[in-house]
Amino acid sequence: MQYEVDGLKIEYTMKFKIILVVLFFQNIYSQINNGEVTYKVTFPIDEQIEKIEKFKKKFNEIREGTLLLTMKLYFTKDESNFTVMEYSGLDNKKWLFAKSVALANYPIYSNRIDKTVLFTTFQKNSPLFKDNEFLVQYNFDDWELIDEQKTIDNFICNKAISKKEKIVNGRKIVYTNIAWYCPQIPVSFGPKGYGGLPGLILELNENNKIIYHASAFDLNKLSEKITKPNKGETISLEKYNELYNERNAKLMMQRE
Repeated sequence: MQYEVDGLKIEYTMKFKIILVVLFFQNIYSQINNGEVTYKVTFPIDEQIEKIEKFKKKFNEIREGTLLLTMKLYFTKDESNFTVMEYSGLDNKKWLFAKSVALANYPIYSNRIDKTVLFTTFQKNSPLFKDNEFLVQYNFDDWELIDEQKTIDNFICNKAISKKEKIVNGRKIVYTNIAWYCPQIPVSFGPKGYGGLPGLILELNENNKIIYHASAFDLNKLSEKITKPNKGETISLEKYNELYNERNAKLMMQRE
């Protein structure tokens, strides 16, 4: 009987310790006021491309370039900037190619309160646009929260899905994004302007073309000031994509 009583005491003590540890970490993360998150990117294997030799070679170059891509999210409770870190190594062309394919040409600003995302075009980042030509503005995705979880670097993350219809070459295409966000870190931001979820996005699958995944955290530390772009003619993301496709097609014709 004495053993059973001690056993109950030990069990109660262990559970109590676990509860204290959980509450301790919840309290730490609930007090996050700012921070930095480093993201890396990967491109999922496309079996159709793998079968075509000339495309396979290009795709392998993109993969090599993604190893050189490093992206940073700087955030406060209400605002964030997302940017690609500069690279000046010998494989600069591969880095530029991968950056272009990832459509990560401009620093992106996000605001939690009004749920807006902004970026300004710069010629050095894309030859298709002039410096401060356009201020592109759009809103956070409308997310559907899914009852599904997975663990990313010891953080329990929940799943969310967003879908958007786009017209490409006269055809309607549905783009699907999958985010894995961490409620334990109550920051409503993520990579490439994605946000509006009840937790930091640790992994984002953008239409099964590009996957962003958090590789490092520096919480409650901010080395860059959050800046909101305000130059250029304000246009929607849809209009920007339309202009991008038109100008890119024209540029390709000139190069032929």
